[in-house]
Amino acid sequence: MIRVGESKETAIVKEQLLRLLDNNVSVTSRTRSRAFLGSGKEVVLKYSKKHGPKGTRYWFGIVPNELESVSPEKAFIVLALGSEKDLVVWPFSVASKVLRPELRSPDGQWKINVERRADSTTLLIGGEKVRLDEYTGALDLLGFGVPKRGKCGSSPTIPAILAGEQPDHNTIRDMIKEIGELEKYFSETEYHFDHMILDAVWRKTRTSYPAVAFEVQIGGNYYEALSKLKHSWDKFNSKPVLVTTEKFEKKVDDLLDGSFHEIREQIRIVNWRRIEELYLATRKLTSLRSELQL
Repeated sequence: MIRVGESKETAIVKEQLLRLLDNNVSVTSRTRSRAFLGSGKEVVLKYSKKHGPKGTRYWFGIVPNELESVSPEKAFIVLALGSEKDLVVWPFSVASKVLRPELRSPDGQWKINVERRADSTTLLIGGEKVRLDEYTGALDLLGFGVPKRGKCGSSPTIPAILAGEQPDHNTIRDMIKEIGELEKYFSETEYHFDHMILDAVWRKTRTSYPAVAFEVQIGGNYYEALSKLKHSWDKFNSKPVLVTTEKFEKKVDDLLDGSFHEIREQIRIVNWRRIEELYLATRKLTSLRSELQL
């Protein structure tokens, strides 16, 4: 059912969002714009299509009565940026510090403008700017198994990782990138150097050489992956990290006893599950620090 004043497009996206919740967490009850989860959390759903000449801005209007009676510590405003695939999960405990009475427009609404770029999400309201990077794709806050990280343009969104299911190469790579960002590194994927491409690197400054170099290898050519890590170590003194699976750890160990013995003491062989654990823990800690304003 489409509500009065609500476009068909908005109604469709909100329904898709509700289905997404139904498929991933326990939903005890729902309306067209709100869902109540079995965990006691409440979700207020908002949607905007793309605006602006470059299609990177999204405009939302929030009416005060939409937030009436919500539990400050258990409510979340979910902003859908163009579709149900790019979401900002904004804790109400944080949003309430931004949505202040003096920032309402003459018609009583909070009118917010979200600017979405490849590496940032910024909310603008009443001349103020608020970064929402850490809440972009943070579906773990709603109880999803693994959070998603939204991307702008053609970049993929990190898919939910089901318990026990091995993610694909790009998902692991993108988690590494986000961990670096949350740890205040200048983090990037597909780092080019000397006709080689590293899966991900962390740099201490925007112009410095990689401090940590990552290759994600869950199959395929391990010799090539180790060659890139060794060359990065030789050239930049980067800490080499190879992310792999239980199945291939013995194969990597054999190579380190032979052709790549020079980096045996420097390289870190990390199971992808440990990357997932670090990803979840880092996001949780960052979110907690933000809520406590520490």
